[in-house]
Amino acid sequence: MSLFLSRVGGFSARHRRVVLVSWLAIFVIFAGVFVGGRNSSVDESASSSHETAIQATELKLVFHPDSGDVTSAKNAKEIQSVLAKAHRLPGVETVSDPLNAQQPFISEDKSVAVATLGYGQMTDDQRESNYEAALEFQHSAPDSVGVELGGNFVPLGAPEMGAGEGVGVIIAFVVLALTFGSMLAAGVNLLLAVFGLGTGLVGIMAYGTLADLDSSAIILAAMLGLAVGIDYSLFIISRFRTELRSGRPVSEAIARATGTAGTAVVFAGMTVIVALAALLVANISAITQMGMTAAFTVAVSVLAAPCAPGPGLRAQSARPTP
Repeated sequence: MSLFLSRVGGFSARHRRVVLVSWLAIFVIFAGVFVGGRNSSVDESASSSHETAIQATELKLVFHPDSGDVTSAKNAKEIQSVLAKAHRLPGVETVSDPLNAQQPFISEDKSVAVATLGYGQMTDDQRESNYEAALEFQHSAPDSVGVELGGNFVPLGAPEMGAGEGVGVIIAFVVLALTFGSMLAAGVNLLLAVFGLGTGLVGIMAYGTLADLDSSAIILAAMLGLAVGIDYSLFIISRFRTELRSGRPVSEAIARATGTAGTAVVFAGMTVIVALAALLVANISAITQMGMTAAFTVAVSVLAAPCAPGPGLRAQSARPTP
């Protein structure tokens, strides 16, 4: 591994323009897929938004009786009683009957039945109050029919990125400048990390035009990608400066830094990638998305760290190191 990475670093140092153009080409390809996919899916997005709006005005009442199936005389009578009361809930316009012989909504073993509560247009305040009323209704239902409430009117999701992230990047730059004793070295470190992060995020958004992707997955990927990108570039640049101070030529210093510190970067990155990919075991769509998108961003950061030092570290070596 060390010998291979050393050769990669040496190649990057000798052919820095090829490396730069290759990474820029990857970025442009991802960006092209994202823009093309976004433009071609305008109608689908509008349809999806309409469906989401419809789904957001529905709640489910799930019936799971303690004994017997949902079609038994006793359970059916209690279910119908609950459905009759559900009509009087604030905002409810329609209540489906899961026991309707024409359109039943029950499990194959007849142990579960699901009714749909249809609501009309609501303000944000009405959404909250209507949902609270539905929760109270569920808690007051007879225990014998095991009523549970499905769905949610309260918006969920990760907070949008704001000024805090920009402040964090500035703080990271100041810390790197103090660590290296050089603003140029700190700038190179941060530039490599941000470029790797940007490439990874554009790749994720390009995939998002082809499949549904939760916004929280992108936010987690951005946080992890920036963190590991700074760390991984820091390892290699620190070792490069050490090799350069010992009197080695720039190309050889880059090769040795990539072969030594780069090996640690690869193993550290693979550990993080495996840990994130392991979230697949949960078999929950949102968790799987977060794990795989974050793993992809980390993978891009790992690939960028050994390949990018050629052009990046040559620029950094333009000033004499102390």
